[in-house]
Amino acid sequence: MKNAFLLLLCILCFSSCTKHEQKPDILVLTEQKPSVGETEAMKKALSPECRFIKLVSLQQLKEDPDLLNAYDILWYHRHDSSDIYPEEERLGEPVSKWVSEGGKLVLSLDAVRLLNAWAIEPSPIEPSTFMVVDQGFGRKRGFHAYHQHPLFSGLHGGAYIWNPNSDQYCRTLGFRKGVLPAAKGSKVIGIDWAYITYHEDDKLVWQTPVGKGTVLAIGGYMHFADDNRNQPHLERFTQNCISYLVSGDSEEEGCYWDYSPLEICNDLKLPEGEKPPVATLWQWPEASLSIGHTCPEGRVPYDLSGNQLTLMGNESGGIEEFWSHPFMAFRDIHTAVIMPEGESPVWLNQCKPEVKKSPGRMMRTYTIKDLQLQEIIVVDYKSASAVVHYQWSSGNDFKLQVTSASNLRQMWPYSQRSTGSLHYAWSGSMQAMAVVNTDKRYASFIGFSQKPASHTEGQYLKPEPGKYTSRLKPSADHLVRGLWEFPCPKEGALDIYLVTGMSGPEKLISDYERLTENPESLLDACEANYRQERALQPEIISPDTLFNEGFRWAQTSDHEFFIKTEGIGLSLMAGYATSNHGWDGNQKISGRPGYGWYFGRDAAWSGMALLRDGNYEKVRDILLTMGKYQDITGKIYHELTTTGSVHYDASDATPLYVVLAGLYLETTGDMEFITSQWPHIRKAMDFCYSTDTDDDGLIENTMVGHGWIEGGALLGAKTSFYLAALWTECLYQASFLANATGNKELSRKYGTDAARVQAILNRDYWSEEYNYFYFGKFPDNTYRSVKTVFPAIPVFWGLLDEDKAGIVAALLSSNEFTTEWGVRILSSKNPLFNPSGYHYGSIYPLFTGWSSLAQYKTGRPVQGFSQLYGSLQNYMHWNMGHIEEVLHGQNYVPSGVCSHQCWSESMVVLPVLEGMMGLRANPAQNSLQLSPAIPFNWDSLKVNNIRFGNERINYSFHRANGKIHIRMSTTSGREVFINYRHYLPAGTSVESVMLNNKPFDWELAEGDPYPLFCTRIPLNPNGITELVIGYDGGIGAVPPKFMAEISKPTGHSRIICEKFQENEYTLYTEGESGQSHFFYLYAENKPDTVIGASISCLGNKMYLLQAQYPEDVPSENIQTKKIVLKTR
Repeated sequence: MKNAFLLLLCILCFSSCTKHEQKPDILVLTEQKPSVGETEAMKKALSPECRFIKLVSLQQLKEDPDLLNAYDILWYHRHDSSDIYPEEERLGEPVSKWVSEGGKLVLSLDAVRLLNAWAIEPSPIEPSTFMVVDQGFGRKRGFHAYHQHPLFSGLHGGAYIWNPNSDQYCRTLGFRKGVLPAAKGSKVIGIDWAYITYHEDDKLVWQTPVGKGTVLAIGGYMHFADDNRNQPHLERFTQNCISYLVSGDSEEEGCYWDYSPLEICNDLKLPEGEKPPVATLWQWPEASLSIGHTCPEGRVPYDLSGNQLTLMGNESGGIEEFWSHPFMAFRDIHTAVIMPEGESPVWLNQCKPEVKKSPGRMMRTYTIKDLQLQEIIVVDYKSASAVVHYQWSSGNDFKLQVTSASNLRQMWPYSQRSTGSLHYAWSGSMQAMAVVNTDKRYASFIGFSQKPASHTEGQYLKPEPGKYTSRLKPSADHLVRGLWEFPCPKEGALDIYLVTGMSGPEKLISDYERLTENPESLLDACEANYRQERALQPEIISPDTLFNEGFRWAQTSDHEFFIKTEGIGLSLMAGYATSNHGWDGNQKISGRPGYGWYFGRDAAWSGMALLRDGNYEKVRDILLTMGKYQDITGKIYHELTTTGSVHYDASDATPLYVVLAGLYLETTGDMEFITSQWPHIRKAMDFCYSTDTDDDGLIENTMVGHGWIEGGALLGAKTSFYLAALWTECLYQASFLANATGNKELSRKYGTDAARVQAILNRDYWSEEYNYFYFGKFPDNTYRSVKTVFPAIPVFWGLLDEDKAGIVAALLSSNEFTTEWGVRILSSKNPLFNPSGYHYGSIYPLFTGWSSLAQYKTGRPVQGFSQLYGSLQNYMHWNMGHIEEVLHGQNYVPSGVCSHQCWSESMVVLPVLEGMMGLRANPAQNSLQLSPAIPFNWDSLKVNNIRFGNERINYSFHRANGKIHIRMSTTSGREVFINYRHYLPAGTSVESVMLNNKPFDWELAEGDPYPLFCTRIPLNPNGITELVIGYDGGIGAVPPKFMAEISKPTGHSRIICEKFQENEYTLYTEGESGQSHFFYLYAENKPDTVIGASISCLGNKMYLLQAQYPEDVPSENIQTKKIVLKTR
């Protein structure tokens, strides 16, 4: 009996599994005028998910409707846009009956009109015909779910299923504007999705239950036989349709677009919560890193970030936006002071406070008559929460008014209405207002440590400035606004608690109560978080305190972009700004907080800096997220919004992903992780190869996406020089990765192809006429001569011929490209040059970093340091502690969207660590490369906490009395080798070398003009290793550190390059016509003769050169000048 029971159980389990695993039989209804090619292509797409496919004509099905009973799914695909045929109408009764008994029907393209003809759907299904035109970003069209649905399994919530090779007309069918499917139980699955835009009013994919069965309607883009660059996406979507209909109880939960009327309702039911404790006076702790000033006139942005949030505003006062990704939890948080004399309220954002800022927190101090008011904003690193704390001292009692709004707006590309209705309530016990949307996906709490004397919540306008009111005017805006008033004694404090999340109001109540227990502890938590990050990073201590502080801010600010989004993961965001700011403030407000979402190319470039900065774990997370959201073709995303919308619009993100993976393995030796990611890496390489449509060995921008240039006059190359350079390095890194993972044959192929493309890069992209690299190769196989910054990239990767690399580096050092605050994208002499042009004249700190790295790679540390310093100084201006996304190409003013940009910070960190310090780890060889190019006016330098695997290495340099002392230490417990290369001043003679008081082998490599002292040092495993270099002589220029002045134009003096030959040290300089310019010089011995400048001694072996630039060429504003210094 027992055995019989077990046998029966096994049979039932097997039957259940078989039922779910068995592929369906599909009946495909052919059109009145069928296209053989379309039908065959459709069968090919369906076949992987089907056991048997049978074609049947309208006439056959009309004659034998019982055919339906032998099949699981009926699919009618109709290209024909003519009127419904009588034969089709007559099939309504038998097909509807079959569906009602449990059948599954798919109607695609014009077949969806049958739902009206068969009286299943009463709302009119409307056609729309339009031209699909390539405007530089392809012709992608498709559908997107509301976040996710099984129809888009493996497609990340949406699919561009049609991307034709030419401009053409397109026809879609669905419900437009306010029209919705009205059949009982109908749900909208997919809306029209064009290039990075959701057309939420065009509902093209929907599902209608009919009895026990269901109808899936797809009103566009399913053109199986057309030339379609997105054929894999069409086929995957088609197969998903089948698997979804068969499974019925899919494990993947589906979301649907909700078009219910938007309401704001005071109907939220909240449980009783704990009353917050009374606020106490806080003590601002001593911060390891801090910056401050008096808030200047005009708009000065700020931002603060936690692990799950970003809040932003104007430095003068308030919080303009609080993003708890993927939604805006709060906006327009402002406070007013109401004095007892009955005067107008003083809104703090109209004042000019003293501002002090540290990572994760900010303090503003306001003086209003006899009131001293301190405001502290601090973020919570454990949750998406923050606290605003006020404390004061006043000669009189007064009042504080606080206002805040919540619209729970989802991030772009979702519209404001997609959040749905808002429900709110005031909790007297918790002294807080809660707001949630209908499905409780998003929620926000704002609460207070004190019970307000009056409170107002609802759909209201902002308070009018200059007028006191305790009541607000009604608004049509879809948001909930509150106004709260607090009586304030002469001394006291008030806490405002901001709590948000995606776990429903019940979880937020728990977070709220935790936050209110000890809000002041967040200050110490911020400092602890900063110290924890610092423990992973190298610390630099130089004689230049501005450099030290700027570098620390760049390291810290870089990490502030590493944000977690629930349901997506962890990676770097690109840039921060409020959503009401775009180019010149003119972009439509569309839920885009600057570039506060995940970018592929940005994360790759910034990830390279994180590796040098010792944060291997973050780079691992970046690679994981890139792999997780890899397209089915192998392409890596350009943009991944925090709402889960994925855009594959760039051609460079995929090769950069492979480059970053290679650098990660080289730096960390983490074979286990790379082996786990190899399928993603291989798939990325296969995608790259697939884009070479003419077998010239080069991957392409054409129909793949922009490289770095996204628009403007430079767009249009088939393969830009930038992309060709990335492809070269990508192939070399792929060869390394393939070899490491045991794919030897593939490694050889990648290596061979890399050498071929490198030769093409140096030969075909070089213009003898212009003595520079072409910008790109165009569709007609011609090349365009535009001098840009992009050749700097293969220079610092060591891919260019040495002579050509030198030409690039020299030009990028000149006034054509370089200003005091960075390097332009193209030459200022180019007719296309526009100093405010996003892609043809502006300055990105990103470009400046590339150029600085190229200078160091070509042995030009003077120019390398000067350029990185231009970017670094930006932390003192505008958004304190942070570096702008874009700067004007002629005057020192911001010129972009974001006042805080990730790769701007990264491209200070990377040139310092990989450029100035020459830092590169190679655990496979148990060696660390250090090639310091220390500015010659520095006689000391410490770099502590250099990460090498799980170990840390400390380095120090000290120069005095003809000796250079290098001290290094490690506590690894094992021997580590340092491949040490040290740049020396020109003409230096090395007299002796001692390692730990014993003579040691070394060599001096020639440099132009600076020689390289080279040796390989075994570190003492548990102590100090000291290298002492005895030297004589030496001369070298000091990197110019021009302090840019806000709004002022560039000042024009530059050192282009230096040469040393037969005791003559020559500076090749540029300066403004008719002007006198100064340069600084280090020399062990005063030069015997100076030609082209006057010289004066400053002491400590430092000299000042003064050069006069002639006016004899009126047409040229910039003059060149040689300064020759003859030494003994």
